[in-house]
Amino acid sequence: MLPIDWLAQPSSAGIKNTRLTRLYEKLVYPVLEQRDACLDAARYVCRALDDQETLLHEQVNDIVNFSYNLRYLNDRLEFEDVGFRTEKQSHVFAIGQQVGSHPLVLATARAVVDDELDCYELFAGVEKPAKAAEFVRFAFHPLLDAAGKDERAKRYRPLLDLHKRYLFRLLLRRMFAFMEERGIRTVFAILPLHVKVFLEQTGIRLTGVPTAVPDASDKHAFMRQAFQKYWRPGAETSRQPALYTVDFRMSPLVRTVNGQGIVIDQE
Repeated sequence: MLPIDWLAQPSSAGIKNTRLTRLYEKLVYPVLEQRDACLDAARYVCRALDDQETLLHEQVNDIVNFSYNLRYLNDRLEFEDVGFRTEKQSHVFAIGQQVGSHPLVLATARAVVDDELDCYELFAGVEKPAKAAEFVRFAFHPLLDAAGKDERAKRYRPLLDLHKRYLFRLLLRRMFAFMEERGIRTVFAILPLHVKVFLEQTGIRLTGVPTAVPDASDKHAFMRQAFQKYWRPGAETSRQPALYTVDFRMSPLVRTVNGQGIVIDQE
């Protein structure tokens, strides 16, 4: 379990962007009143959201917008809405728990299931299977992504890191089951290098698509320009985001927390 009192910061100090500051407060303030509460893995619920769950979809979009704008937006004073719903057929997945009266989404991702995936437009040389999906918009709640930075909080960093990886495994297992129920065996993901490393250390098996090369399509030119920190258009190809397929099987998660070796294989 993780105590909310050291995850939540009372302010968004250090965030220069006004809209991001408001977004942080909107996402975090509802749980500040529950400082005695803990994130409890035994109470997590992971599922695809129904279209009618408007408030949960809004929370997911806010989490995605906060995460991507904070990390990757080229101009920190601007703001781009990347949490919007795509025109392509997609399913939003979320894992979280109830904290008091507040349904708290801790991690989220979206599965695009469509004949024309974004990766086909962003990369040339990709063979199109009869059935395929693309996993996009991975993001954690600011409680996990922008936890307190005081000395007390720093002591819990290894536990927080383990917890985020465990959450991600639960989220992907549910998404894999969703794909298998629909007979979809090929899942693509466009990943920058640091996310690839995180996933592989978490036990996610990835296979690069060697024939896939970045394609400078006009349709996505604005996105590449606005999020240069993500796309790295001027960097060597090996440092730019690449296309992978995601194996439905997972390797064990092996981490060391406070000198103790921890292995998570089955959830």
